[in-house]
Amino acid sequence: MARADEDRKRVVPAGTYRLFGYRVVAGDWMISTTGGQAEVALGRGTERALEVSSTIHLDLRVRRQRGQVQVQLGITNGQHMGLSIYRDGSRVPLTYTVFDDGGSELASGSMQYG
Repeated sequence: MARADEDRKRVVPAGTYRLFGYRVVAGDWMISTTGGQAEVALGRGTERALEVSSTIHLDLRVRRQRGQVQVQLGITNGQHMGLSIYRDGSRVPLTYTVFDDGGSELASGSMQYG
């Protein structure tokens, strides 16, 4: 197939689009997002690079109640999109350790997410 034909397949009409998710792959790593509503405006005859958020936000909440520890974690890409990180086709686990004020370990483990 000619290069001009390949380029034409990538062209979208001018307008405003909403990006609901994306996947970025580099070697054996992949970042996959869902949700959110990032807006991308495209003008006629213009090109626009899509910028992938360089920040991963962790919203960690730890609560100790009646001798138990509850750990909740939200992970997003900065645009309120859910985020999963993969390596070699498997989701990368998030490990954690929770300490009390005196430095004693209260809980530890690996969280499933995504």
